[in-house]
Amino acid sequence: MDPATLLARHGLPTAGLKPVPDSTTAEIWRTDRHVLRIGATIDHQRETRIALGALAAGVHTATPVAHGAGYSIWERLPGRAASQVRTVPTPTWSALLADLERLHASPPEPRTHDAPTTWRGTPALIDRTRAWAHWTEPERRVLRRALGSKRPLRHPAFVHGDAWADNVLVDNTAGYVGIIDWGCARWAVLEEEAARLETPALELALERWKPQLDLRLLYGLRLELLLTVALQGRGSPRYARLTLSAFEDQP
Repeated sequence: MDPATLLARHGLPTAGLKPVPDSTTAEIWRTDRHVLRIGATIDHQRETRIALGALAAGVHTATPVAHGAGYSIWERLPGRAASQVRTVPTPTWSALLADLERLHASPPEPRTHDAPTTWRGTPALIDRTRAWAHWTEPERRVLRRALGSKRPLRHPAFVHGDAWADNVLVDNTAGYVGIIDWGCARWAVLEEEAARLETPALELALERWKPQLDLRLLYGLRLELLLTVALQGRGSPRYARLTLSAFEDQP
C-alpha cells in the first residue's frame, strides 16, 4: 500500500511524510499531523473501536481518523516515547496508571467468559536462555517454580496489555501526554497489565493495586516476558534476575 495514496484517499495532507523506523508490529508512517499504520494481520477496525471507547472513558490517547482494509490513520499526538527520555518523573507514571485505571473501570468491550482460569508459563525458556543468562542451578530451580506451576487467574480486567515505555508519550519536560497502540488490549487479568510496566511504574502499581494482585503470578508473567524478549536479542539478564528475586521473596 502506498502511504501517500492512502492519506489522499481520506483527504489528509502528506506534508512531512516519512517512515517510522524499528517498528515491530506494523509498517508505520508519520506526517506532520497523522500516523498511518499498515498491517494485513492487524484488526484495525477493532483497535479503532477500542481507542474510541478509551477516549470516552477519559483515557489520553490518539484519536482514530480513518481505517480500511489493512490500515488505520490516527491523530499524531505531540511529544515522543518515554523510552527516549533518560529520566521519567514519578508524576508521569502516576498519570499513566490513572489512565489504565480509567480503562479498567470502563471496558470498551464486553467481558468474554471463555478465557482461561489458570496460567502456567513455559519452562522450556529456561534452557533456551541458558547461554544468555548463564543460570545457576539454584536459579534454575526457582525458574522452574515460577514458570512451571499453575496459578489461578482471579481478577479479570480489560487491559491495555502493552503499557511499556515505547507506547507512553511524553512532552519536552517528560510530562505525560498519553498512551498509544491498542493491539494488545483485551480482557485478561490485572497481573497482565502490571507485568509489562516499566520498573518505576510497576513500583507505583504495587502501591495502588497490591490488594488485588497475586504477586507470584505477576512475577511469573514478568519473567516469561523478559525471557521471551531475550530470545529476540533484547533485554538484560540483570532485570530477569531482579524479577526472579522478587518472585522468590513472595510467600
